Amino acid sequence: MNPTQPFEFEDMHRRCYLRIMMFAKNLCRNIDDSEDITQETFVRAYSSFHTYNREGAIENWLMRIAYNVFLDLRRHRDRRIKAVPESDLGLDFEIESVVDTQSSGGTESRLNDSLQLQQAMIQLSPEEQTLIRYAFFEQMTCREIGVLLGMSTMAVQNRLGRARRKLHQVMVLELQLSRVAAAA
Repeated sequence: MNPTQPFEFEDMHRRCYLRIMMFAKNLCRNIDDSEDITQETFVRAYSSFHTYNREGAIENWLMRIAYNVFLDLRRHRDRRIKAVPESDLGLDFEIESVVDTQSSGGTESRLNDSLQLQQAMIQLSPEEQTLIRYAFFEQMTCREIGVLLGMSTMAVQNRLGRARRKLHQVMVLELQLSRVAAAA
């Protein structure tokens, strides 16, 4: 590590810590685990900071490390990633980021929309949930998601498009079912 890198790392840590902590919390839905993931992310980043190529956004590099730490944590606990528990899906998001806050239904309507979205998200595969969460809740670009997950931008676009269509179909079906139930 050259003499300027500790200062660069310290600056990067100060700028990115909160974002990585929130990212980790959204991944694991557990504050203790998110703190562990964040700490391990910065430990790994420090040890490999000299390999960072500075071409991409440093946040993306850190998020990729955090995601890998998250996967390592899951593997260590002998949990299968494909069977993510409902509590780990990152579904207790702010509804304002998904539903139009100007809707005439007010808070009760937004809460109902949030619950419907949560129920629909549960019906998606873990990969689809991850793509939706990164694109819409983390507001990452397809390129950033691709870097993070090790996919091409085109693969992310295709899979995200399919996930959005599936989510839409599930939500429309649930809406129709709730209307039928309300009419009965």
